[in-house]
Amino acid sequence: MATTPDEDAGATMPTPEAIEGAERPRSSSSKGRSRRARTRPSQPRVEMPLPETDDGAPAAGRPARVRVQVGQGSGVVAERHTRALRPAAGGEMPAAAMGAEAGGDAGPSTTFTDNGGPVISNVHVQLIFWGSAWSGAASPTAAQVTNAVQTILNGSYMTGLSQYRGIGRGLLRGTSMITTSNPPNPFSDTDVANLIASCLNAGAIAEPDEDTQILYCVIMPVGVRSTNPSFVGEHTFFTYTHFELPFDFDNDRAHYAWVTNNGSLDAITTIFSHELVESATDPEGSAILGVPGTCSQSGWCEIGDVCNSTGVLNGVRVQSYWSQRDRACVIPTGLPRWTGMGGGINGGLTAIRNADGRLEVFARGTDAALWHIWQTARSNGWSGWGSLGGWITGRNAVVRNADGRLEIFVRGADGALWHQWQTAPSNGWSGWASLGGGISDLFTVGVNADGRIEVFAQGTDHGLWHIWQTAPSNGWSGWAPMGGQIQTVLSVANNADGRLEVFTKGLDNALWHIWQTAPSNGWSGWGSMGGALLDLLAAGRNADGRLELFVRGTDSGLYHIWQTSPSDGWSGWGSMGGAINDVLVLGTNADGRLEVFARGTDNGLWHQWQTAPSNGWSGWAPMGGQIADLAAVDNNADGRLEVFVRGFDSGLWHIWQTAPSNGWNM
Repeated sequence: MATTPDEDAGATMPTPEAIEGAERPRSSSSKGRSRRARTRPSQPRVEMPLPETDDGAPAAGRPARVRVQVGQGSGVVAERHTRALRPAAGGEMPAAAMGAEAGGDAGPSTTFTDNGGPVISNVHVQLIFWGSAWSGAASPTAAQVTNAVQTILNGSYMTGLSQYRGIGRGLLRGTSMITTSNPPNPFSDTDVANLIASCLNAGAIAEPDEDTQILYCVIMPVGVRSTNPSFVGEHTFFTYTHFELPFDFDNDRAHYAWVTNNGSLDAITTIFSHELVESATDPEGSAILGVPGTCSQSGWCEIGDVCNSTGVLNGVRVQSYWSQRDRACVIPTGLPRWTGMGGGINGGLTAIRNADGRLEVFARGTDAALWHIWQTARSNGWSGWGSLGGWITGRNAVVRNADGRLEIFVRGADGALWHQWQTAPSNGWSGWASLGGGISDLFTVGVNADGRIEVFAQGTDHGLWHIWQTAPSNGWSGWAPMGGQIQTVLSVANNADGRLEVFTKGLDNALWHIWQTAPSNGWSGWGSMGGALLDLLAAGRNADGRLELFVRGTDSGLYHIWQTSPSDGWSGWGSMGGAINDVLVLGTNADGRLEVFARGTDNGLWHQWQTAPSNGWSGWAPMGGQIADLAAVDNNADGRLEVFVRGFDSGLWHIWQTAPSNGWNM
């Protein structure tokens, strides 16, 4: 590796064809709903059995006259066979995004509008289990259904409804067991409405005027079907007229839903979740509706009608619903919302801040060239993708010169190190120039205390080699060996006193290091730090100046080791738990706390952070997403962290803190 750098900026990087003379391959950049809205004629009053309260005791009746008038129209769920789908990963991500299946969901041109009718802003669900079967060995049991409904209401599922007139989460008001009678088989809407009216008349459940947010939901026993067997669930309303002389006169709309039961808890919760969000956003067919032509059926076209995909959220299966904000069917997870940045990338993802504070991201494109995308303003807005050309083998490393200009390093198809630099801070790029050498795809870059850039790489002899600027922002030395036998991982960090220190995995799988003996000058021999590394390494500096290293152990858990004082001495290894995959990056919050990001075995992004600067760690927490194999993190000009990953669609995705050191976009 004793070659001399070629500083002829604008030189053409050789392609594999030029080197090997061989042509290289080139990459190129049943729900079956048959729904019908039905007109409900007024029905005569029907005598119903006295209901039981939650504890099974008969409710006391009261003198009253009751009239039930079923409303016009309804929202229905047609019987269908849904696929078991992965949940939309990461906030309100489209079900099709980041590798999840969509199952025939509506496309982005779908439009729902607010027609001004009533909504239920914080739905209060009153469950009513109808039939003697619920008192026996029902499967699923009423308790299982109740617990699942409670989970849906308590979790993040309804948070996506906030875009529709600020609708919030719901709550479970109560449950009633009606076991002294059985529903007709088949049953009609009038049968359901009269059951609810009987419960109201007996005082077993709250009346609509006592709780304007109430939604009565009747759960049927196994095998009982609607008079229209193609419908497995429905929501609508009836007018409850109640005379209790001499003073009480009620004439209120009662919103209700019914859910059939095929013996599967998943099926019940899927139908329930569909009716829940539609009842909240459109209880009377006049609020949040699709524009004409959105749905194939006539009548109410609601946010659950255009979505087929389901997912398991907090252990309960739910159906996705339409988000006009995201223009997709979503299952809100309560995790950060990932946003796509497009592109087609397959290697070498890095992020860095320009001299003017704008973030810029670099990645290898599917054409093997280097591509970049940048913020158009500090902490806000992004350009489209632009090519910087070249033919690179994989990773890239980018750093800022002493004068503020970015410089990026890659391995060319000839095995040499190539670089390209901004011609002015935050603006314009040179052509490619070779720095020579024969290196592997294992290299990293650091900045000396005097501002000179230094590159470290594994040579063809598996030893460590380095090359450095001879003056800040200008001129390069030749390659020089540093000895050792290294593999898999390589990182460099600045000590508090400015001295560079390089870390790598040795042939014994332990962590080894070598360090400058004085800032910007001279190197020690190699020293072992022990441990048993697998294949990931990240290095950072604490707020108090002490270096801290993070690795993936042979058990796939995260381990760390840290200096016991700035620039001197090391602790033993400590475990941070978890089971991480092949992505590990480290960021520093604006308040100085370190934060680690890793790909979990579920392919989602997970993070762990210091609870105070230089001290203490949280447990692992999920951030959603579906990550293929690359991640990068850096700070915005205002201090907020922003994380970038490659999704399974090969596009770039990102999430960001909503305030420095606190909170992520939801």
